[in-house]
Amino acid sequence: MEKCQIQWEKGKLGRSTFDVLPKVSTKSNHWPRQLTQFVTGPFPKYLHRFGKHPYNNCACGKEGWPFHFASSCPFIISYHYHYTDTPITTL
Repeated sequence: MEKCQIQWEKGKLGRSTFDVLPKVSTKSNHWPRQLTQFVTGPFPKYLHRFGKHPYNNCACGKEGWPFHFASSCPFIISYHYHYTDTPITTL
């Protein structure tokens, strides 16, 4: 498992998934379909890799990857994820 973790940390592919799942595990996450789609695309950065989109950037000029759209794209502010300092255990 340690060898897999090292390879996962040093890998060049799957970086948006790595941002969500930085630790290797044999446990299934049972992600809903929507969350899987969010992590894996299709966003401009992903589509550009396969020649399906002319640019890898969002229309705002920033890199078009999932977390940009979820947290900082000025064109979809009402959909942004908002960070909180409140621990989940106190909610």
